[in-house]
Amino acid sequence: MRMHYQMRKNVFRDRLAQANRTQRLDLAVKHVKTILLVTYLIYSVITDTIIIGGGAYVWINGWPF
Repeated sequence: MRMHYQMRKNVFRDRLAQANRTQRLDLAVKHVKTILLVTYLIYSVITDTIIIGGGAYVWINGWPF
């Protein structure tokens, strides 16, 4: 009987550890996705600003060459 109880306890611990690992992996994936999204948004804002600023400069001052 004692062996059976110990085996069930070990199975429970293994499942709990596996669930915790899965949760940690999910959280890590969410963090990576969030970081990539923020990086892309910053990149797109900077490139749009450069394009619009360049267009406005040419529109106001004329083509420089």
